[in-house]
Amino acid sequence: MRHTRAAIAFSICVTVLSACGSGSQERRPTDVPSWTPPRPTGSPVAGPVTGSAPYWCDLVSRRALTRMSGASAHLSELRDSAASKDSTTCGVRDKERYGPLIVQWDVTGGRAEIAEWMKDVASEHPAALPAQLGTGFIGYSLRESKLPYFTASTFGCGTRDPWIEIFVRGFSQGRDTTKDLTDLMRFAQRRFGALHHCTPGPHVGF
Repeated sequence: MRHTRAAIAFSICVTVLSACGSGSQERRPTDVPSWTPPRPTGSPVAGPVTGSAPYWCDLVSRRALTRMSGASAHLSELRDSAASKDSTTCGVRDKERYGPLIVQWDVTGGRAEIAEWMKDVASEHPAALPAQLGTGFIGYSLRESKLPYFTASTFGCGTRDPWIEIFVRGFSQGRDTTKDLTDLMRFAQRRFGALHHCTPGPHVGF
């Protein structure tokens, strides 16, 4: 189906984070007519998603992950051995079988990456991200019960053509998952801009 970057991410899930389905099946929302996330479960955790340090996987605030998911204990970060300052696939694991977070990003190829993914999920009508966050969406996969929530975006950042994809295991009670995933991408892009010395924004003419 899709290309090497996604395959690498889910290979890491299987072999290191134990967060994917069997074999090399890729995580994509299928058989979902529109994105209607289930009611979050777990203990309520109040407070907005923020972009404050320290971070998981370079881009996601540790405080934000705890507020969204309730995950706070026994967390550790694992990265693909090929990760670099320009391209990373990274996950967070805990004592549960499936870790709460996977992040992958690259400084190039964003428009092609997201255009291909948008074709894959067009029939499921994922929710679009705000235009100021570039071209992207948020979604929920009923088929994938391990890390079913996701957000993905390509955006301009100087002369770069970056993309970010984030997968989340679950949310705590009372959370607005649409807002949380949108804010998660917003702060991830800001952090990307700080790391790569550019200002994130929409691609012109995309």
